[in-house]
Amino acid sequence: MQSQLNLQIERLKQILSANGQPFVPEAGASEAGLRRLEEKTGIRFDRDFKDFYRFSNGSGHA
Repeated sequence: MQSQLNLQIERLKQILSANGQPFVPEAGASEAGLRRLEEKTGIRFDRDFKDFYRFSNGSGHA
């Protein structure tokens, strides 16, 4: 994961912690899942987008 993404995730953890909220990321997307999404949408995602979704695939909220 890129250092800028790591910094922002750490910032998010601190904000949530300061407000009494847990930080519980969803499981990351698989390489196969990202490829299927690219094929389905016809969009080629950049490295930052893929890094973020490898870290956590969504929020788990409706």
